[in-house]
Amino acid sequence: MINPVRKILAAYAAVFILIGCQNEISEIKAITDPKFVPVQSTFNASFNYSLDGVVRTKIYAVQLDQYVSDSSYLIAPKTFHIEFFDSLGQYTGTMRGNEAIFSQKSNTLWTKGDLVLENWKKEKLETNSLTFYLDSDLVYTPDFVKISSENSVLEGKGLRSDGSFSNYEINQTSGNFNTENNE
Repeated sequence: MINPVRKILAAYAAVFILIGCQNEISEIKAITDPKFVPVQSTFNASFNYSLDGVVRTKIYAVQLDQYVSDSSYLIAPKTFHIEFFDSLGQYTGTMRGNEAIFSQKSNTLWTKGDLVLENWKKEKLETNSLTFYLDSDLVYTPDFVKISSENSVLEGKGLRSDGSFSNYEINQTSGNFNTENNE
């Protein structure tokens, strides 16, 4: 025979569970909407992108998620490493960071989190975010930047550069650098 107190507790528990497990249709749609759920995830990804038969970019990512919406995009939600090459296939630099988003429609790469960009001249840019407009070969950030080279350290807030990080301008600069007197 079941104790009446146990019957009441069991009934309350059942009602509590049923009420607590209700999901609104909007909540279900939000977590199943293809705009917010990757259609493909690749782990320990490695991709080469080429233009006119020449490898221009090599991408390595711990995880790479592909999303499909009005503008298809890829997200590297974990660490990534990118190698850049010029039109002759010569190495021009690398980029490492914590997270990246690439819009296939606008051909734009947004990065954030402990970003390091190094060029073939061994100059190293450190910042928290960077936007790379691939079609116009423009790299931009409004954030704090630190550029280290063999002879100098420059700091500033804001940067514009070409894609190979060989020609750049820093806004609001400060730092220490050596100049050679060639007289």
